[in-house]
Amino acid sequence: MIRLLSLFMLLIGCVWALAIAWAYISLSSLSVPVSTRVVIFEYGAMLIPPAAMIVGSILILTGAAFKPSAILIGLACLVLTGIMVWQLAPSLHPAPLQVRPPYLLYVVLMVLVLIADFAAFRLYQLTNKP
Repeated sequence: MIRLLSLFMLLIGCVWALAIAWAYISLSSLSVPVSTRVVIFEYGAMLIPPAAMIVGSILILTGAAFKPSAILIGLACLVLTGIMVWQLAPSLHPAPLQVRPPYLLYVVLMVLVLIADFAAFRLYQLTNKP
């Protein structure tokens, strides 16, 4: 069960990192960055939580450090949930002439994030068994 949950977290972390990379590539094709240092700092900071999730999952899969890795994955999942709520909450109430947002996509994404949160909690429970 621990291996399955950590593989799921590894998948979520990789998809999250790929989404950030896709956002960087698509935005960099629209304009030239003003400062390379700012771009590296901003996107580097955005890659810290998915990297923590990936590293924690790999550590659990190798059997190196169960409890610290589970805590690392849990914190990364909380960051992911916060980002999703922060991004989706304003778009749930569109302006009068604004296009309706894709509610079904938002529900699917939020359900996946909540499943990841519950999986991180369960992973923490499984790694803390005496």
